[in-house]
Amino acid sequence: MKTLALLFVIVLLINLMPAFGPPTWMAMSWVGFNIHEGNMLLVAAVAASAATAGRLTLAALSRSL
Repeated sequence: MKTLALLFVIVLLINLMPAFGPPTWMAMSWVGFNIHEGNMLLVAAVAASAATAGRLTLAALSRSL
């Protein structure tokens, strides 16, 4: 559970970078190599929701500019 929370935070921070940030698949592959017995569908859902939240937050913040 701790790893999923860490994945969520990392993917969220990656997607808050407006440019030149590392791709999301790098965080996903890190989790894939370190968790061998995890539910990959759950990992993908957590990463997708974090990426969506990060991009929506970035879009909302960019409107204020």
